[in-house]
Amino acid sequence: MKTGKAQIAIEFIMLAGMAIIILLVILIATALISSDKADETTYFELTDFGMGLQRELILAAEMQEGYNRIIDIPERINGRDYGITMWSNAETSHMTIDYMGREIYFATPKTIGELTKGINRITKQNGSIYINP
Repeated sequence: MKTGKAQIAIEFIMLAGMAIIILLVILIATALISSDKADETTYFELTDFGMGLQRELILAAEMQEGYNRIIDIPERINGRDYGITMWSNAETSHMTIDYMGREIYFATPKTIGELTKGINRITKQNGSIYINP
């Protein structure tokens, strides 16, 4: 009779251990999927944010002389850090948003100056668009 009870106890411990291992695997998989979703959401939010900045610069190019607007670029988006750079050649300008090693490019009208996190002034003078003149 003692061997039957011991066998039941061992089987119970084994089943409980397997259940805990399966639960841990499910929890780890859920955490990984959740983390990927958060990164993807932030990436899409940065894309939308970049498109908004692109529209601001296009609007400035289409406006009359003397156009002046102040915009605030947040330090972090979705609690995550990112980088923003402007670069141009003789014909075009581009804006790049860098997030976790991935770069998102946006074509912009020819601009003079750099967008920075915080308060930025966009003006149109003498047919040119100036950022933080």
